[in-house]
Amino acid sequence: MKIRKFNESKSDVIDPKYLNFIFDDFIDNGAVVDYDIETGDMYWEIFIKEPMIYGLKIKEGSIVGIKGSIDKYIESSESILNFSKTIKSCIQRVEDEFPNIKVELEIESQIDGNIVEREIHIIFTL
Repeated sequence: MKIRKFNESKSDVIDPKYLNFIFDDFIDNGAVVDYDIETGDMYWEIFIKEPMIYGLKIKEGSIVGIKGSIDKYIESSESILNFSKTIKSCIQRVEDEFPNIKVELEIESQIDGNIVEREIHIIFTL
């Protein structure tokens, strides 16, 4: 009898422990995870809050520019770029481990006063 290691996948079943491991940094920072591997529609999903962009100028619920320091704006934009690259890397690791997995990605934005909050919703299904 062969014992399966933690990092060996069984490609017809979603392994929530493996996905939790891959997205661990996001989960530690408050991302919410939900999954169902018992019923016919197996899925694992995560909701991740994106870092906020500093200095956005909002008028009537729309982003119309930036205000304040350009350096702070660039710094926060680079933070979002790195955040996005990390998400892409995590998704790629999951796709490498589970070649038959399907990935859905949704980005939801909310504007409240001068604050723009975005949430990344990723769903993995087999």
